Amino acid sequence: MVRLTALVTATAAATVMFGSLLLAPTVGFAEKSGEQIYRPPAQPPSSARPLAKSKGGGTSEVYCGFYVKEDITLANDITKCPQTGLVVENVKSITINLNGHTIKGDYSGNQGSIGILIDTGKNITVKGPGTVQGFLDGMRAQYSTNVTFDGVTVLESGDDGIQFFNMTKGLARNNTVRHAWDAGISAYAEWNGTTKGIKIINNTVSDAHDELIEVAVFTPGEDTISGNVVQDNHVSKSDHDGILVQSTTKNTVSKNTVDGAAANGIHVTDGASRNLIENNTVTGSGSIDLREDATTCRNQWKDNDGRGNLSCID
Repeated sequence: MVRLTALVTATAAATVMFGSLLLAPTVGFAEKSGEQIYRPPAQPPSSARPLAKSKGGGTSEVYCGFYVKEDITLANDITKCPQTGLVVENVKSITINLNGHTIKGDYSGNQGSIGILIDTGKNITVKGPGTVQGFLDGMRAQYSTNVTFDGVTVLESGDDGIQFFNMTKGLARNNTVRHAWDAGISAYAEWNGTTKGIKIINNTVSDAHDELIEVAVFTPGEDTISGNVVQDNHVSKSDHDGILVQSTTKNTVSKNTVDGAAANGIHVTDGASRNLIENNTVTGSGSIDLREDATTCRNQWKDNDGRGNLSCID
């Protein structure tokens, strides 16, 4: 598992043009245990921020780096975004309707590149149909509560397609995620963080370089992942594991179809305990369909279809 996301201080991560005003912000990074966490660029002064342009029919025209503060229905595609596509920061109770449009990045190793970033938000919904393509992270929610990504197609992410980080009550539902370099969809915690109440349901995830879906902490005993659900997903073709449960407790992985993982279909690491893995169908794994790293099961495996590495795996 490789993490490339960056922490940018409360100043923007790249020079941004707003009308005739050129903003040339500074950049800073913070790192711990090799992990870098991205924070959104600072908003320019309100006098320098153009409003979304109404296009009639209740839709609005947006641009790369647009800060969303209220309900919005997109009227246009945005392309070649060098950093963020859309940003929601410290906002409550809004919906972004992609309305069939595409948000496309110009990711060339740029660590601040995120298609849709939700930071310190509450009750935020991003709904499709629509496409987010070519960013480091396609859609990322962090330090937030009750964020939903529903019905969006996410393509060609340099890190994760959809990512929940250090937050509670998130939902990824009915999304299609393809060609992520790291995980297709992830829920993880770092830096003494907690991620709980995340539901990853009925998504189609394929062709990931690393895991297709992962629920993971990076420092056991320091970070907490619990009470999350991975259910009814269709995942196929990864260069590593299909579904990874790493050093977490009390999560449920159920009714998923996993096919063609180069390593393990469903992999539960040694530090994980009291998770429920049930009614999954796993085929075509390069190593083991159903794997637990502990010498005896610390998790409950029930009514799964696939080859297990321990006798306690059902």
